[in-house]
Amino acid sequence: MNNRELLCTLENGGSVLGFALEESRYIKELSCTMWTLLHTVGGARVVFFDNGSEERCFALSFPAYPEDDTGVFHIIEHCIVEGGTKYPVRDWQDIGPQHSYFGAFTSLTNTMYPLAARNEKSFQDFVKIYTDCVFEPAFKVSRFPLMQEGWHYEYDEAADKLRATGIVLSEVKACHDSAEYLQLINRYKAAFPNSPYARDIGGAPENVPDLTYEHFAETHDRFFRPENCLACVWGGAELYGVLETLAPYFEACPATGNKPTADIRPALWNGEPLRLEYPVVGSTANRAILGFNWVFGPERVGVIAAEVAIRLLDGRLRQALSKRGFGSRLSLVCEKEPKYPMITAVVSGVNESDLDGVREAITDGVKLLIEEGPTEDEWRSALTKTEFAIREGFGLVPEGIQAALNATEAYVNGYPMHKSFLYADCLTRIRESGWPEMRSFIKRVFPDNDRHTEFVMVPSANLAQRREKAEQLRLHAARVRMDADELKDVAAKAKALAEYHAAPDDPAAIANLPRTQICDLPRKMPCKTMEECETRSGKVLWLDNGESIVRMTLHFPVKRFDEDFLHRLGLLSLVLGKVGCADLSAEELGVRIGIYFGELRSAPAVYSPEDGDRLFFEVTVSTLPDLWKEAQRLLKTILFESRYDDAAAIRTALQNYVSRAETAFPEPEERVKAYFSHGSAAMQHCAGQGFKEYVSGLLADLDANMPLVSRQLGETARCVLDPGGAAVGLSCSRKLFDEVKQKLAFDSHPEPGPVCATPLIPPRELFRAAGNMQFCAAGARIEHISGALLAAVEAAQRILSKRLRDIGGASRVSAGLPPERHLIMQTARDPNLSSTIEAFTDVRSWAGEIDAAELGSAVIAASARFGERSGQGAYRRNRDYSFAARDYWNGITFDEKQRLWTELLEATPKQILEAVSVIEKAASERFYCAWASEKKIGTDGDLFDRRM
Repeated sequence: MNNRELLCTLENGGSVLGFALEESRYIKELSCTMWTLLHTVGGARVVFFDNGSEERCFALSFPAYPEDDTGVFHIIEHCIVEGGTKYPVRDWQDIGPQHSYFGAFTSLTNTMYPLAARNEKSFQDFVKIYTDCVFEPAFKVSRFPLMQEGWHYEYDEAADKLRATGIVLSEVKACHDSAEYLQLINRYKAAFPNSPYARDIGGAPENVPDLTYEHFAETHDRFFRPENCLACVWGGAELYGVLETLAPYFEACPATGNKPTADIRPALWNGEPLRLEYPVVGSTANRAILGFNWVFGPERVGVIAAEVAIRLLDGRLRQALSKRGFGSRLSLVCEKEPKYPMITAVVSGVNESDLDGVREAITDGVKLLIEEGPTEDEWRSALTKTEFAIREGFGLVPEGIQAALNATEAYVNGYPMHKSFLYADCLTRIRESGWPEMRSFIKRVFPDNDRHTEFVMVPSANLAQRREKAEQLRLHAARVRMDADELKDVAAKAKALAEYHAAPDDPAAIANLPRTQICDLPRKMPCKTMEECETRSGKVLWLDNGESIVRMTLHFPVKRFDEDFLHRLGLLSLVLGKVGCADLSAEELGVRIGIYFGELRSAPAVYSPEDGDRLFFEVTVSTLPDLWKEAQRLLKTILFESRYDDAAAIRTALQNYVSRAETAFPEPEERVKAYFSHGSAAMQHCAGQGFKEYVSGLLADLDANMPLVSRQLGETARCVLDPGGAAVGLSCSRKLFDEVKQKLAFDSHPEPGPVCATPLIPPRELFRAAGNMQFCAAGARIEHISGALLAAVEAAQRILSKRLRDIGGASRVSAGLPPERHLIMQTARDPNLSSTIEAFTDVRSWAGEIDAAELGSAVIAASARFGERSGQGAYRRNRDYSFAARDYWNGITFDEKQRLWTELLEATPKQILEAVSVIEKAASERFYCAWASEKKIGTDGDLFDRRM
């Protein structure tokens, strides 16, 4: 039964496989009809977004109301991907169907299991496997998934000590070292105490070991029932096939009417902020984080109004903070996920003693806006920014998954799902009602709102050590409580878990697994490519992305690579668009940017064609078609007429950067690239640790340094931002392109620029991070990429991941071979760096373990990854363009992609195994590691000194 027949039957009151039509609505914002079906026995709902998209998306969602901080929903999420009872294959996502997106995540209100695929057979097969994993997971018949993914004890008989370990346990230890993560958790603890929102949805490290198997299984049985389930289907998928898969699970579990509920009530202001600590390395001065929450009503128009309000307030609050001497980092966001949305303001880079002053500054900023009101330009800017933000979405997942997220948030909070997509009418109402109505809204949310709470995050230089000591005390207490028989049981379970890891999946189960075969893949590479098009302004690069938003990227070749100039280049990227230009002040310029641009971003970028690395300074903007002409005019002013003499604006930009850099995690992939790529090494001087120290040095006495900074910024801009030397890239729909190129205001000369031949990076670098965060990365430059090598990298990733889990190593291993000809192998949140390095450099020992079936699966996995990189499944809004631009500048043509695609599909097991030698060489060539504690440095430092 095709989709038209099925929907027609439902629309006429019929039933299909136990599903009846609940409602259908056309959503103009999505340009499609949203069909909501109800399973009459199980009580589950299925939402079908009928838009014919080639990228088919599917998601199963459930409410998540944790009752403790054990991270039970997070651990269930990890365990579910370990296989189901019908398909008991642990690595099904690697050897099963091809996919362009696969994930599982747990948020404040719900837990979701999404996937996307462009191949219809793969999509339907993936739905079958994932549905079985979600409703009938393997952990229902085995405790090993909980032990592996959650936590378990191990006993060191020689030292007579217990150790608690597990994938999630290691992961959340790292998360609790992140100020950004703790900030998200703590804002909800302050605003919604004594509710599920106050729980740590990921799990607190000290509480994860409290999770028992009984509570774990009972939570799954209670929440993961069909009557709690929302299934979302997006695109041109055959809906009947999805319903056919879901129906037996829904039929087998009739609705009881006992759906889980939660008492969600926002707190009232009691005069006392919630006070917490977070770990830092080094000085704690000016590193406190102050947070302010204002909870408001759940109506959808209020959420849109809040988005407009925070954009009107942003400038006023920054001015008020600056006036009182707090040149701090301000984050102002509307949290839409909870049942009662809220606006949160976070100010970082201050001291705890500044709380009263910051509170008064925020109060003054709100009062000033209410009394004065916005200018006409500020009003237009706020509306435009809001529209862009809504249209763009998160941009980190496929569009269909984003739709499922929106529908799920409404569903679990008890609101009509279709209203989560309606923004056009809301914006129209706000625009027509104007400032008077917005003024009333801002008064209700801020000064007249008693649902206001605060939190203070205080930096601590010894928190990591105190946490480790507390953990050792807990482990010691657990050891004391155990007798000899219990210790034997711990050892036996750990041994059984190791044997479970080592045992291969049942060949019969693998044979029963629905799988994409190589013959199912198209012979012609499904690929988005960038075209060279002649215009009256020269040759431009264009990618058809089918969107109504216009994106433009200007590529300016960098011609100097000395360290001083690269520091100045990084400085330019921080201040561009944030200082006054022509007759506009910095504040006025910010307003104009908000009116005409959805995005304005500038940053150095490195490209690696065969003849050597090249460095570009890239400026990217996005705008609406009717704003295109004025947007280009404003961009010209920013690029070529900026004044770099506004000390206040420059100070704010630099302070914001340093504040971000203080809490940023290391990026091992970029660091290890820098060891063997001159262009990447040079870029470290635009954004690395040395650049942060350079910026901090300028800030230490900016008033005295200001004349030099101003002169150097101007010189750097004139040297790099050559009006006649940019290459113009455009990304928009084919329908818009003819109109856009006629109004192009930039001359375009797509030249590659000079080769960067200077490494500019020390031979050895260690990065210190707070707490438990650990990384390891290895890599090399690959001179010749083959299809067999693409498959070999996928096989390496899979085997290494399994091996390292067996021996307590990395929680996750990823290996990437993008067309820049860099092979990167890395781990994240690694509890055992030593085992990782040994495994990376001992590739030959595991090469013989790969059988022909696994090699065939590696080809399928590589085809999905390579297709995604080539634009086949490029789900991030601007990623398709950035990938295409990267390929263009690296000299990778469609013919070369087609060659790799053909080689990949035709790769033999022998060729793939021969490619392992390339990986072995790469894994032994360069290392980058990041430690988290003095203990780790003392234990493993000599090992890494030998390897690096």
